[in-house]
Parts: sequence; structure tokens; C-alpha cells
Amino acid sequence: MKIKIVAAAMLALMVVSMVPAVSAQPYEQGKVKYEQAKNEYRNSYSEWNDANNEFNRAMAQWRGNKNQQNFSQLTNAARSAATKAAELMVRNLEMVRARIEATMGISENQRERLYAEIDNYLNEIRAKQLNIQNAGDEQQLRTAAGELHRYWLQIRTRLKQMTGLVMVDFADGMVQRVKAIAARVEATVQLLKENGIDASALENQLNEARANISAAEQEIAAAKDIVNQINENTTFAEMYPAIQSRIREAVQYLKDALNDLKNAISEIKRHGRQVTIQGTGTLTAQGSGSIHLTGTGVVEIRGPIDGNFIVSPNAAVTTSGDGTKIQLGNGFFQYQGYDNASISGTDITVDINGNGIDIVASGTGRVRITGTGTYKTYGENQCEEGNWSASGITVILETGQAS
Repeated sequence: MKIKIVAAAMLALMVVSMVPAVSAQPYEQGKVKYEQAKNEYRNSYSEWNDANNEFNRAMAQWRGNKNQQNFSQLTNAARSAATKAAELMVRNLEMVRARIEATMGISENQRERLYAEIDNYLNEIRAKQLNIQNAGDEQQLRTAAGELHRYWLQIRTRLKQMTGLVMVDFADGMVQRVKAIAARVEATVQLLKENGIDASALENQLNEARANISAAEQEIAAAKDIVNQINENTTFAEMYPAIQSRIREAVQYLKDALNDLKNAISEIKRHGRQVTIQGTGTLTAQGSGSIHLTGTGVVEIRGPIDGNFIVSPNAAVTTSGDGTKIQLGNGFFQYQGYDNASISGTDITVDINGNGIDIVASGTGRVRITGTGTYKTYGENQCEEGNWSASGITVILETGQAS
């Protein structure tokens, strides 16, 4: 899991350097807790290995002389080894939990679901460990140890999947944070253009940043596909290097994107403008109904909508595919029938209505969502996910809060 912890710290600190309001402390605390859990796992592994070696010696001694004394020593050694094996499983679970705690991009309710699942596993293993310790004879001990072994075989595939998904969620969370920064930069570039400033160099830097973000997303999608292939017939040793490689590539692309954005911010400053990055976030939402957004940044519409979207006159809109654009009486523009669209600007308003909505909104502002669908937020303070309904929810982009 080294790539997750090291990459998380490095990439998170790069984001922190650009967004001073984001504290590095949670990442440092998460790293410390993970290192503690890893050390405890290593200690438990050493203790189990010693107990297992003692069991093997007792087994050899009993086979050489099958007397009652040797049999008693063998039974005690077997009990000790099985108890230590249970403790090793507990330490493994605690290490997975520490990874989850240290990972950005996991919503609080998802985190709690994973914690509850791990706690159930821990309770089962502790109960089976107690059965081993209380076994009255050799047959009871054999039965209790067998139950522990079978249970571990039952849950270990799920733990491998958890570990892989945590890595993917971390990388996806960082993508959304970088997107939020890019959105504010893009909005500022749009202002420069509106004021007659040649922003071609800035647009090139933004295009490079977008290309790197897109490449990171492709690597993350590939990593997720590998995670989904984990099953009882695969070993994590087989799958982990491939997942690790994809995440490492994604992290590198995101570092390159951040460097592109830093260069763009420096160029913007030379034009006498400042980019406000503090207080940025991202919302992803899919479903049917209506979305009303006011704020600064970028809204990506990722697919055709069975409906329309309406934008304020100060927004810059790029579309692909064939569709219709109509100017409304209030100066707003209505778009319909396009394959996808990108909407950017400062203090813009966007209304999206219809079925098959799939959007990413990055920057600052508020979003009101009504209808049916799912959403996830990536704010500077928290991540949330859930369903949106007819009663509606309001999302604050910069904090990630939804209510």
C-alpha cells in the first residue's frame, strides 16, 4: 500500500500549496495511523510466525515419539498458533480500516458502511479466536481452528476488493480536487478574454492541464476495472501491481496538471489578475429532473439530455454534436439536442432540465437538484454522496455539504 500513502501525501501537499485553506494535517494524521497499524501487523506476523514454527517443531517431535507429553505440547502449540493467526487477521483488518481513514475521496456515509463491514468481520474473528482458546480437547480445537480458516477464506477476497477500491477512490478524489482548481483558473481566463486580453498562451496551458486530467481519469478507470476482476481465483499479489501501476500513472498526470495550472496562475498574475482558488469543490450528479446552479467555474454536461439547458449571457459555452441554440427574452440562451457541452464563467447561472442528466460542476457556488438520481460531492472540508429526490437538495460546492 506504499503507493497510496506516499502518493497521497505528495499529491495532497501539492494541492495544499495551491489552496492554503486546505490543511495538510489530516493527511499527516492518516499516514501516522496507517504506519502504526502496519507496524502492529508486522509484529503480529512475527509472533504468528514464531508460534507456527513452534507448532511445526512440536508436530515433528510428536511424530517421532507419540507419547502423551508430546501430544499435550502439540495441542498447546496448535492452540497458540491458531490464536496468533486470529490476531494476525485482526491486525490485517485494522490496517485496511486505517487505509480507509487516511483516504480522501471517500464520502462519510461510504466510510461508515465500510467501517461497519470491517467491524462485523472483527467481531466474527474475535468470537472464533475465543472458541480456539476455550476448546477443551483436540477435536474441539481442530473444529474451532477450521472454522477460523474457512471464515478467513470467505472474507479475504472482499478485503482485497476494499483495498483496491480505496486506492481508486483516493485517486478519483484528487482528480475532482484538481478539476475544481482548473475550473477557477478557466473562469479567470474567460474574464481576461472578455476584457480583450490575448489569452491564447493561457488557453494552451489549460488545454494541457485538461489533457492530463483526462489521462488520469482513464488510468483510474482502468484501475477500477482491474479491481472488479478480483475474485477468489486471483491473488492480490497478481492484481496489486497492475492497480498500483495505474494509480501511479494517474498521480503523475495529476502532478503534471497541477504544474500546468501553477504556470497558468503565474501568467494570469502578470496580467494583473488574481485567481481565487480557496473554497473550491466538485459535484458529480446523474439522474432526471432539474439542476439550478449559480457560481463560478465549469459545468460539464457529459452526454445528450432528453431536455435542455439554459445559461446566462455571461457564460462561455462549447458544444459538440448537432442541436439548437435559442436566445430567450431575458437574454439567456437555451440549448437543446447537443451531445455534450462545457459551460464556464464567473457568476454564471445554469439550468438543466430533462432526463439522462450527467454532469460535473467544479468551482464555487450553489447547486439545487430536484428529481431522481445520485450525486457525490468533493469539497475542501468533506465528501458526501446520496440520492436526490423530488424534495430536492442544495449543494455548496466549496465545502461539499449537501442538505
